Amino acid sequence: MKKQLKDRHIPTPIIWGSMKYIQYKIGLKFSDIAPVNHIHNASADFLLIHGQKDVTVPKEQGEKLYAKGRKGKVELWRLPEKGHSDCHFEEGYWEKVIEFMNLKLS
Repeated sequence: MKKQLKDRHIPTPIIWGSMKYIQYKIGLKFSDIAPVNHIHNASADFLLIHGQKDVTVPKEQGEKLYAKGRKGKVELWRLPEKGHSDCHFEEGYWEKVIEFMNLKLS
């Protein structure tokens, strides 16, 4: 979230204050709920789908989440021509998702 605010030229003190206020209002620190800080403890399997042209969530965040996951429990499907909210238009998208669900939930 900080990156998106900086990219929009929001002054650092306002970003800092906003982050502190949000954490105060929700009663949690972002670091306590960030998936990247907890995926290694998860027993579930994950299919991460990340558009490589995503400007909302940088692809590096998807790579970092994948790297922090337990080996064999996390799969990262990189879609070179997709952005943040158009991955489901990828040919074979639903087949891959259904295949993953059938394999991991059976």
